[in-house]
Amino acid sequence: MEILDPDFIGKSVLALLGILISYMEQLSNGKKTGIKYLFKNEYPSILLTVIVTLIAVYLRDDIKEIFVITNIGAVTLGYTGSSFFLSVLKSKSPKNENI
Repeated sequence: MEILDPDFIGKSVLALLGILISYMEQLSNGKKTGIKYLFKNEYPSILLTVIVTLIAVYLRDDIKEIFVITNIGAVTLGYTGSSFFLSVLKSKSPKNENI
């Protein structure tokens, strides 16, 4: 799989648009409630979401048994952020009964 693969580029763009939709919605909701939303406070969260989302899209063939990244899946992954993908990974990880 290559970085310049059209499927990767397309799904990455859709995932990044999902991230943008999510943060624009938060900004809109903040304005409605009178809460000042500062992107400078959100940089670590945004960066983490972008990194985890792009890694998931890149590894889509390797993770297809636990999460299938279709076009709508890419937007959903971006919109819900890294929390959704990380919760899917956590739910699929082997459980240690001895703990």
